[in-house]
Amino acid sequence: MSKSRASWPRPTARRGAIRRLSCRKHLDKCPPCRELFEFATTDGNVEVRAETRCAIQRALAASLCPVRPLPCHTTRTLIFLAIFGVGAGLWILKTGWGGATGLSSLQLSGSLAAVAAAAVLAAALLGAEMAPGEGRPAPLGFVVVATVGGMAALIAALFPWEAGPDWLAPAMKCHAHGALFAIPIAAAAFLALRRGAPMCPGTAGAGIGLLAGLAAMATLEFGCARHDALHIAAGHLSIPAGASLIGFLVGKGVERWSHGGRRSLEA
Repeated sequence: MSKSRASWPRPTARRGAIRRLSCRKHLDKCPPCRELFEFATTDGNVEVRAETRCAIQRALAASLCPVRPLPCHTTRTLIFLAIFGVGAGLWILKTGWGGATGLSSLQLSGSLAAVAAAAVLAAALLGAEMAPGEGRPAPLGFVVVATVGGMAALIAALFPWEAGPDWLAPAMKCHAHGALFAIPIAAAAFLALRRGAPMCPGTAGAGIGLLAGLAAMATLEFGCARHDALHIAAGHLSIPAGASLIGFLVGKGVERWSHGGRRSLEA
């Protein structure tokens, strides 16, 4: 009688057992590796041969390369703000700013001020993520909730709610265009972030998505001709909200993948 499915070994556990067996075989044949493994896994003091110590030092020295120190937090924040400003500005030059002519001075100044304030907060968050050990300006959840919630309240207060029955299709069109606008800005922010050493990929991904989404939203505020609150919330504000969520999930996926790649030699 065959075994039940519950008693079968899981593929992940089977692969881990195979890796551990191959490592054990290598340790049996390689005295330097065996000595290093015993040194790393023994609680007490173990003498290491001078040849092994020198080999470790040479391997570590060969892997080291000079790097430039990171700039201060203010400079790092300004770098991400420059990415935001240049990216949004180039897209505005390409798409035009005819939509802003239909806005009142209060609507235009209020929405752009909110986007700029949120971008400063996102840039400060990314600047702190570049340097491990530096304090963040605010927790990630607070930044996203405060940004999306505050801007939604501002949109509801400044813009009318008269939306026709066909409001969904234009909103989705703006959302699709804004997502395309956000991709190169997110790529530029990612390249800048790589100069540092971000320790929380989820937080870093959410910050990149939020910054890129805000730049796309600023572009749509200038170029879109529809100014009702429902359209702006569904077609414009949804971009930074969705981009921050996608960036967080991608970062968490990368973090889980990197942790899953580490396998202990212990049984």
